[in-house]
Amino acid sequence: MLGIKRTTLYTYVSRGLVRCVPQKGTKQSRYVRMDLERLKVRHDARAGHAAVASGALRWGEPVIDSSVTRIDARGAAYRGHLAVEMVARGASFEAVTELLWTGQLPAAVVRWPAPPLPFLPSALKGLLPAEAPPLAVLSAVVPLLGAADSVRFAASPEQEWLRARRLLRLLGAWVGAVQGPGRVAEALAQDSLAAGLVQAWGVKARGAAGLLDRALVLCADHELNVSTFAVRVARAVADAMREEGHPPPTVDFGLVALAAVLGLPRGAATALFAVRRAAGWVAHVLEQREQGHVLRPRARYVEAKKEG
Repeated sequence: MLGIKRTTLYTYVSRGLVRCVPQKGTKQSRYVRMDLERLKVRHDARAGHAAVASGALRWGEPVIDSSVTRIDARGAAYRGHLAVEMVARGASFEAVTELLWTGQLPAAVVRWPAPPLPFLPSALKGLLPAEAPPLAVLSAVVPLLGAADSVRFAASPEQEWLRARRLLRLLGAWVGAVQGPGRVAEALAQDSLAAGLVQAWGVKARGAAGLLDRALVLCADHELNVSTFAVRVARAVADAMREEGHPPPTVDFGLVALAAVLGLPRGAATALFAVRRAAGWVAHVLEQREQGHVLRPRARYVEAKKEG
C-alpha cells in the first residue's frame, strides 16, 4: 500500500503514526489500516493537485473551513462547547440544536411548539409495509413535508430556523407512524423531542426520555461526514444558482422545452432528470462498490468570530 521499507514502517510505529497489534503466539504484528491509508494520503498530497484532491475525499486533508464542530481526543465540540460537558450539565437536545444553528447556547429552557400535521398519518401507513423501519418511514415523510411547504424557498434565517424546528419535531413524531398512526399526534403533544420519541415508539422503560435526549445531543453533529457533505453540496448548488442569476442553459433547459412541447404536467422535467440520471447514479454506485474506499472529506475547524 505504502511502498516503503520495513524499517520505515517501524519508524512510523515508533512515532505513533501507525498503530500495531501484536499477534499472540507469533512474532508478527498487524497494523491499523486507517493509519496506513492516512499516511498514504499525506504521501500522495506531495504528488500534485490531482492527488491532493483525490486524497481529500478519503479522510485526508480538510477541504473546507467550518466553525460548527471540532473533533479531537475529547470528543465533539459544538461551536466551542464540548458535547459531553453539555450532557453532564443537562443541556437539552433543543438547546444544543439552537447552539448549532445560531452559535448561542440558550440559558433558558427551550420548548419548540408542536407544528400542525400537513397530512394524515393513516395515509402513510397504507403506503408502507408494517415492518418498515423508522428510517424508511422518514425517507417517505420528508419529501411529503417538502411538497406541503410551498413557501420554503428564499426564506430569511429566522424563517429557516422556525421551519427547521418544525421539521425536527415532525421527524421525531413520525418514526412510529407505521406501528400506530395515532402516535404521531401524541408525540407532538409532548414537551420535548426526546419525550416525543418515547411516545412515538411506545417505550415503557423509566428514564427513557432522558437517555434519548443525551444520545441526541452526543450525535447532533460529527463534522463533515458523508451525509453532512451531501447536504452542504446540495445547499451550495442552490446558493450558486441564486448568485449566478441566469447562467447559460444546460440540458435541463432542453428537458423543460420537451415537457412544454409534449404538454407534460408541471414538474415533469425534473422527474425526467431523475429517471434518466438514475442510470448514471447506479453506475457510480457499482463503480464505488468496486473501488471500496470510503468517500469521507474533512473540515478544518475555525473559531467563529464573536460579536462585540
